Amino acid sequence: MITLVTRAPTAIADVRHELDDVAIFGVQSSALPTVLICGDPIWEHALGWLVSSTSLEVVGRGHDVHHTPELVERFDPKVVLIETSVVDSADLYKRLKQVHTRRPAIRTIVLCAPDEAAYRDAALAGGATRVVSRENAADLLKAIDFVCALRDDSPNDRPRLTRRELEILRLVARGRTNRQVAQMIWVTDQTVKYHLANVYRKLGVGSRTEAVDWAFRNGLTDRTTAAAAR
Repeated sequence: MITLVTRAPTAIADVRHELDDVAIFGVQSSALPTVLICGDPIWEHALGWLVSSTSLEVVGRGHDVHHTPELVERFDPKVVLIETSVVDSADLYKRLKQVHTRRPAIRTIVLCAPDEAAYRDAALAGGATRVVSRENAADLLKAIDFVCALRDDSPNDRPRLTRRELEILRLVARGRTNRQVAQMIWVTDQTVKYHLANVYRKLGVGSRTEAVDWAFRNGLTDRTTAAAAR
């Protein structure tokens, strides 16, 4: 695993944020213009350094996910990169949904901690193109390669699962039966079946095994758990 940066609360507290709320940068013609949303100065510096070695070029920065739609309108990026250490999950979902509704072809990458299921669910439900661990640079680089390979004229094809659908899929991917899922979230077995049918349709899969594979690829479960659930 490649670690981007070691988080140190005392170091973060000592760092002064010397940038304006939005900073404007030049963009190389061969790179994809990108807006970076990050409220933590240490993470912002680390991500900026890492992104500079890729096919992305940061043209604008913001420190609050709430302003993401405005920044997209202002800078007209192809890619939006959001780091979630100081982000509210409900606001993340709302702003991503706004961006993808207005600009279906935009590519969004969201970075969150491995144990932040609420943020991962909010990002996926909001239409994020890729959701990756912010602690693994290799995962981020793969996500960047993926979004760079998408055609400009093709809409973001990320399946739009609701938060309830994501919750059920995560439990199924962890080996729970429909009845166990129903008991855990206080609904009927039939309701679980209904949601799973919608999940299969949106993912374009025909079986529980294929849905579990999708859940593993998108970080809803780990390899061992996914293997046991198939």
